[in-house]
Amino acid sequence: MWDSLLGAGTGAFALHAAKHCQKVYAVDVSATMLDYCRTKGETAGLRNIVYCHGGFLTYEHDAAPVDAIVSIFVLHHLPDFWKLVGLKRAAEMLKPDGRLFLCDIVFPSETANLEAEFDTWVTSIAKLSGPELAAEAETHIRDEYSTYDWVMARLLARAGFVIESAEYSGRFQATYVCAKSRP
Repeated sequence: MWDSLLGAGTGAFALHAAKHCQKVYAVDVSATMLDYCRTKGETAGLRNIVYCHGGFLTYEHDAAPVDAIVSIFVLHHLPDFWKLVGLKRAAEMLKPDGRLFLCDIVFPSETANLEAEFDTWVTSIAKLSGPELAAEAETHIRDEYSTYDWVMARLLARAGFVIESAEYSGRFQATYVCAKSRP
């Protein structure tokens, strides 16, 4: 199996996937994160990882289409307009029967008082993980681009994906497994 990864970060998933896949494309917009991922991969002796600087909007995949794309907590950095562009580009990188695994912060549209849910979320993060991570959650709510569940579902469909499963856990974490739509 071939694999592609958008938002490789420190390499936790890329290194694990490389043990099970013929080739992994570890893609990250941060050169620093990509260098860290590369160092970990080389130290682990993994030779089937291709390190690529780029992101949803800039990565140019010049190789054969891939079986799967994995994106974990990356898409929320883009406003909805650019999410759609990035998701369409991801669909173009996949084989006809390819899959997208997407995990991100997605707001539930059925929540009666979202502001109160945000406060509860930040408070629980502070208790579990400390004030630094709670401050990051507050920054996320204020400055980043998470979207509602119904918008995400529509973006995925418009980009050429069929949602095979959608799981919502915690307060705002959503995980989607999507198949590339047949033309």
